[in-house]
Amino acid sequence: MAIAKEKYIQLTKNIGVLSGGSDNVGIIDTQKGLYVLDPGGTDDMGNQIIQTLGELFPGKEIAGIFLTHAHTDHTGGITPILEHFSSTVYAGKTTANFLEIPESIAMIYSGSLPGKEMADRDFLMDHPVQTDVIITDSQEIDLGGIIAKAIELPGHCPGMTGFIFFDKEAGKKVFFLGDAFFGMKMLGKIWIPFILDPVAFRSSVEKIERTSADYYVPGHGETCTIDKAGCVAEHNIMI
Repeated sequence: MAIAKEKYIQLTKNIGVLSGGSDNVGIIDTQKGLYVLDPGGTDDMGNQIIQTLGELFPGKEIAGIFLTHAHTDHTGGITPILEHFSSTVYAGKTTANFLEIPESIAMIYSGSLPGKEMADRDFLMDHPVQTDVIITDSQEIDLGGIIAKAIELPGHCPGMTGFIFFDKEAGKKVFFLGDAFFGMKMLGKIWIPFILDPVAFRSSVEKIERTSADYYVPGHGETCTIDKAGCVAEHNIMI
């Protein structure tokens, strides 16, 4: 499903989500510009993000891109954004290493060199990406009106990192979870998602349950408020 301004959901005064079907793209509006979290899986999606943000926030540039992990459905839209803007790329060390050697993430999926079918299904980024800022667990970054905090969430992918964005003006926190936590509709659709380390995945879901936020945004599926997040977390643990 295409990304469009009609798919934009405002969560706090300065934080929202662009939905492209089951894929969620975080949008953070600051005095320094816009920050995008996990810009989709293809060049086409990256271009749609650029067009949509131009309509929603006229005159604002994309100042930065945050990446939760290196799976291509979360990183593949980055190239058009970097071609249009001088965006700073933020990612954990492991994610940064995968971005520099795109074929390495496909080896995680297949256990060998990726075959033709995997390449045809857009599992591989076309170009390597250089990370500008390597973030570590619990590190905080002041974006101007918004504080970003990194939270390690291993299990689904090596180096998975969630991000809590605190909107100081609104006094609210939005926790972007990457694929450490799946929405109910997504679980109903695929039942058992890709999990590299089930024990670590469960530990990450339990960490999410213990972490206070006003909104919890999975990479795939519905955004949860704090009163519903525990129920969805239990379903993830059962899976």
